[in-house]
Amino acid sequence: MRHTEEGFDLVDCGDCVIAPACGITGVLREALGAFMAVLDRYTLDDLMRRRTDIAALLAGISPLPPGERAGRA
Repeated sequence: MRHTEEGFDLVDCGDCVIAPACGITGVLREALGAFMAVLDRYTLDDLMRRRTDIAALLAGISPLPPGERAGRA
């Protein structure tokens, strides 16, 4: 995942007026480290073990028009 994505900040505290005194920044950094440590134990191959099932599920999805992005849940 580290090789396929960039910018893993959980929140952007850049403009926050309380950022210098806020303790959440360190907590979130630690949480992100733990999250990434779990993901580091797996490869894309590990996640794609059921390729046939995944392909069948994806076959029923219409492609997005060019330039359109999927919404987030």
